[in-house]
Amino acid sequence: MLGHLQRARRLDRAHRGVQRRIALSVSFARAAIAAAGCGVFALGLAGSAQAADTVPNGYLNAVSCSSPTACTAVGTGYGTTYATRQPLAERWNGVRWTVQTIPSHPTGSTTAVLSGVACPSASVCFAVGSLTVGTGPTYVLAERWNGKSWTAQPIPNPAGPTNPVLSAVSCTSVTRCTAVGSYTSSAGQTVPLAERWNGTKWEIQSMPVPSGGYGSALGVSCSSVSACTAVGNGIATAPLAERWNGLKWVVQPTPVLGNPGPYNMAGGGFAGVSCPSARACFALGTVDYGGGVSVPLTERWNDGTSWTVQPNPGPGWNTMTSVSCTSTIACIIVGNISNSAQSATLAERWNGTSWTIQTTPNPSGPYGPPQLSGVSCTSSNVCTAVGGSSAFGNGLTLAERWNGTTWVIQPTP
Repeated sequence: MLGHLQRARRLDRAHRGVQRRIALSVSFARAAIAAAGCGVFALGLAGSAQAADTVPNGYLNAVSCSSPTACTAVGTGYGTTYATRQPLAERWNGVRWTVQTIPSHPTGSTTAVLSGVACPSASVCFAVGSLTVGTGPTYVLAERWNGKSWTAQPIPNPAGPTNPVLSAVSCTSVTRCTAVGSYTSSAGQTVPLAERWNGTKWEIQSMPVPSGGYGSALGVSCSSVSACTAVGNGIATAPLAERWNGLKWVVQPTPVLGNPGPYNMAGGGFAGVSCPSARACFALGTVDYGGGVSVPLTERWNDGTSWTVQPNPGPGWNTMTSVSCTSTIACIIVGNISNSAQSATLAERWNGTSWTIQTTPNPSGPYGPPQLSGVSCTSSNVCTAVGGSSAFGNGLTLAERWNGTTWVIQPTP
């Protein structure tokens, strides 16, 4: 199914990290998790931190900018071995990117991934992801930036089910955030997960399972405390969209995707969403027509009534990953294209009428095809996109800046 394919692609991009020896033993880490009962796990118990400016390579999954001179990007760094990875955070201060100190994961962890970030102010950011200890299941992960340092937050895991992950987070203030992801239910199905930060603690929200008994949330955007939209993968022929109305989550109907090409419909799903107002949202993703052929998918939530498919000029064989809108007439989506003709970054711009492809630079280097995985815009003329490229257990972080006219690569550590 496309849902599993997109999750695999996203996790593959995310699972890149730096190995660092820390004091805590594997047995103590597992004991800390077991002692948490229903699964509240604070990474702050895990031991020493990843030192700033010491990450030799990695990959950036998401970015959030509270102003043109304050952006935070998160992902995973890795060093001498690809098998063990840990969280990575970098900060843009208007002049340069620098690696931030961030709590490390327990010895024996095979992955520690930060997949989403939201910065409601210049001095407050929230990052979410997942953590795996040894060969066991995953646990959700949350960290907070207070303007000086990152600290791990206690966050609950769903009771009973296995392998919960958080993929994205959106905040309307420093006391109101929503994170979304997925977990495996007791029936063995992947279902959506949502958690809410109320200024004091994270709490799991009840999230309905869409028709077909399957769904995973990969993106979320909140325009107010009573208006959030989560998107992802549902049944094969329709992507998933759910709406928070201040009281509960409700599944929204999305168009059943047709098959304009010569291939059998394999599936379609959303990867990200941005809501510039309570009655307007833009979601992006990919339609898979089978045979390895995929094309961009963009849809719009119109005046709070329905989702409609928008024409998109993007080429085939691509992956669209993130969208950021500063108004209903100014959005940027990013991703990458990889086919027999080219492997390159990809960006498109919405001007209120149509999507147009933008020219984006591609870094030179010995690694795999470059990708843009996250984007954040503070105005129609200022956007930051992040991602990277990797191959053979090595990688390079990537950041690009839109100045209203052109995209320019920014050096990243």
